[in-house]
Amino acid sequence: MTKLTKGTVAANGLLPSVVKIINENWQPGDQSTEIAYRDSLLDFLRDTAPEGCQVEREYRHGGTTTDIFVSWKGFLSNDELFIEIKRNLEKKAAFDRLIGQLEELGPGKHKIILVLVGNTDRGLLGRLKARYSRFIDYHLFGPEMAIIVKGGDKDF
Repeated sequence: MTKLTKGTVAANGLLPSVVKIINENWQPGDQSTEIAYRDSLLDFLRDTAPEGCQVEREYRHGGTTTDIFVSWKGFLSNDELFIEIKRNLEKKAAFDRLIGQLEELGPGKHKIILVLVGNTDRGLLGRLKARYSRFIDYHLFGPEMAIIVKGGDKDF
């Protein structure tokens, strides 16, 4: 299994390194609940992260709780990353709740990965990408946010 290394994170940044390892190596299968996906990703990240990297579930931050929190102590710098998981993003009400959760995490102030699992409505995915494009696009110090889609997309 590919592992996160301090050298890779020092060279590429925490967020791009975690995005790459999730995209290329995390295979959660078909889970029946969002919590099962969260636990699968949590175990995967704990197995791939080096010693000294803190990976926590249900981390309380500000007025909300994020699914997974990663605290990185590296060679050159320290970094933090919030990971939010959403299963079957198919309805506008779920989209609105997700936006509220993401806003509480503070895009632009904190690095965030949104992992969409199961069925994802392409229209809602497009709205997410448009809303957060200024954080997703590469900046001088790298992207501040990423959206990963694992599972099927649907047109509604």
